[in-house]
Amino acid sequence: MTYNITITGLDETMEKMGFLSDYIRKNKKTMLLNMSQSLKAELRANAPVGSQERMDGKAPGGLKRSIEVTAVSDSGATVVVGQGIGYAAAVEAGAKGRVITPRLARVLAFKKGGSVVFAPRVIWPGFKGSFFVKKTLKSFVKTLDSILRKWSDGMARAWNGAK
Repeated sequence: MTYNITITGLDETMEKMGFLSDYIRKNKKTMLLNMSQSLKAELRANAPVGSQERMDGKAPGGLKRSIEVTAVSDSGATVVVGQGIGYAAAVEAGAKGRVITPRLARVLAFKKGGSVVFAPRVIWPGFKGSFFVKKTLKSFVKTLDSILRKWSDGMARAWNGAK
């Protein structure tokens, strides 16, 4: 899942605003970085973390750790959720139940209650999605408003200083 924050029309705005264009040009990338870092922090705070002990020994929280800002340029920023995490989309949107059977062995092995259980098949009931990305993006509007207000305050100071 990849989400982009993109600002368009700044080049045209800079042409119309004259001396403020220097302020915008100098601070645009910083603003985009602040926006994307804030989104990353909110996504990580809202990402669900499994509580089950894993057979592979990895600690829970892989989805939370996978949330990263991967690119920031003058035109936008990219925040990636779940890159390399096969279950990321299912955590967000949910998954239907199914029967799980072994593919490479005769039985399945998993931990339950501290001990290893072997079974020829398992009926997995599925689960409802957490929709943490959707919920975070809805609430992120308030954070975005705060970032844009700080940026516009800086523009006002630049305007007043130029007169």
